[in-house]
Amino acid sequence: MRLISLVIFAAMIFGCAATYKQDTLTEPSAKLVRGKSVVISTPSNGFYENKEYKASGRMTALAFRAAFARFTNSTTVVPHCKDLMCLMRDRSVSYDYYVIPEI
Repeated sequence: MRLISLVIFAAMIFGCAATYKQDTLTEPSAKLVRGKSVVISTPSNGFYENKEYKASGRMTALAFRAAFARFTNSTTVVPHCKDLMCLMRDRSVSYDYYVIPEI
């Protein structure tokens, strides 16, 4: 009985372990300067097979805003832009950093 309990316990411990691989797409060429303005685009919602994860694009943009908020007081999320050209189209406001998250 003790052996069966030990095997079940070990299966639960090792069965619940998850591993993740994180790849750095590009190494930063310069450090972020504190206090500069940041504008963040909103990516398209994530998909897995045929399932769309509703509002995942918005949640990703808000997570980026929270991360940049530690470095600047001026972060803007633009919900209707998904790429750099769209962010740069509005010339009335100039930003120091343009962020385009991807899911």
